[in-house]
Amino acid sequence: MDAKQIVNESLVYIENNLIRKITIEDIANSVGYSKFYFSRIFKAEMNISVMEYVKERKIVCASQAILKGEKILDVAIKYGWESHGGFIKAFKSYYGFSPSLLYVMKL
Repeated sequence: MDAKQIVNESLVYIENNLIRKITIEDIANSVGYSKFYFSRIFKAEMNISVMEYVKERKIVCASQAILKGEKILDVAIKYGWESHGGFIKAFKSYYGFSPSLLYVMKL
């Protein structure tokens, strides 16, 4: 299997498991490689680390859920953040504004 296939299979696995806690071991095992080898392949192909990509996908999906009207705390828990504050910090870091602003825009 070439690098592009490995990454594509891992992206499918990530998308199918966004609402559960995903580890790099889980993703690497899903494509049949060690976490170290897989990490290097993913970074080379995507120009981002595996877990940073997972975090970004979770934040994007969480923002879509907030726009659909779900409560911020519920979304944070659904996508695996252990605290409301941790989610807000990650969200602000990614988008540059608070998820509450997104929630208000929906209203």
